[in-house]
Amino acid sequence: MRATKDVHARRVLAAKLQLTSLALNCTTHKEICARFSAANALTAFTPQNAYKWFAGKALPRVSRVYSDWSAVLGGHLTPSFIAASSFNEFAEALSRSHALPRETVGRLSPDSLPVRAPDTADVSGEPSAPRADHPSAWRADHVLPGRYLAISPAWSPLEMGRLVVGHVQIDALDGHRSKFTYREDLFGRAFVLSGEMIADTRYAQAILHADFARRAWVLNLHLPPFPASLLTGLLSGSAVLDFDGRLLTGRFLLMRDYSDGAIGAIPAYAAPDPVLIDEWLGLLGYREGKERLSFAKNAVDFVLNFRDGILIDVPPEDQRALGLALDKLAPHTGRQDALQETGRYSSTAKIKSLLP
Repeated sequence: MRATKDVHARRVLAAKLQLTSLALNCTTHKEICARFSAANALTAFTPQNAYKWFAGKALPRVSRVYSDWSAVLGGHLTPSFIAASSFNEFAEALSRSHALPRETVGRLSPDSLPVRAPDTADVSGEPSAPRADHPSAWRADHVLPGRYLAISPAWSPLEMGRLVVGHVQIDALDGHRSKFTYREDLFGRAFVLSGEMIADTRYAQAILHADFARRAWVLNLHLPPFPASLLTGLLSGSAVLDFDGRLLTGRFLLMRDYSDGAIGAIPAYAAPDPVLIDEWLGLLGYREGKERLSFAKNAVDFVLNFRDGILIDVPPEDQRALGLALDKLAPHTGRQDALQETGRYSSTAKIKSLLP
């Protein structure tokens, strides 16, 4: 019985440390050890001990570790509370000072973190870096899942200079895979793009397919630190309403929804008004104040006014002009073969009539 309690205590400690690392945006043992060293130069939170504690192999032998832990978290939690609290109590208290998505807390519960054997030490005697599947390793699926409000520059020529507003849902699948679903409410119906998203330690990428057209869109996102309130990247494809048929790439900004979906549906096109975005941020659960309005202004500037222009596009007329110029330089035999393969011309005479 005592051995079982000891194992559970070590699991709880490992889970608390994992949650602390994510709250502090620490992705390695070295980074979190540096935080403890800054609080106390003589801390027992050394790389060797951190490795054992994160792996669920041991418990701290000195109580001073919990005082250092309290200082690292800004003094919001007492050393005795950090040491004696359950994981759920610790997570609830930590969430008051750090934004912790509910899905993440659930995945980091002690029961979900297997206690593994130590990794093989290197020739220097130091433990090697944790494997990607190790409970102390930072993984994208810890931070990405959740709901987001997305804004991007309008692609339609009729709405140029305005914002497109959409809703995003990211659901963890397994490993580093997630399902990404993007929805715009446009002209009385929902337009949905969805696909599988993969991630490493720096980027998340997805090929999104539409429910209304035989097209695909490519999404590339920077992978943010915990708690991932903001995701940014590029969305490439073609506009649903674009009679010119351009290929386009635009900036894509996602703001995490902390309101459990209370914001509801928003029409797809909106004015680039910081006050409007500030109101949305309030509905999403962000604290009111000058900083929130300042963020709203910066978000509009990020999406619409970056130095390379609002959009990167490839107009068909540009391709036609370049293509025609190069076609005129192609050898006659090659041009004849290309025309014959199209099946649009039934005789050599018709082919020759097209050649200069």
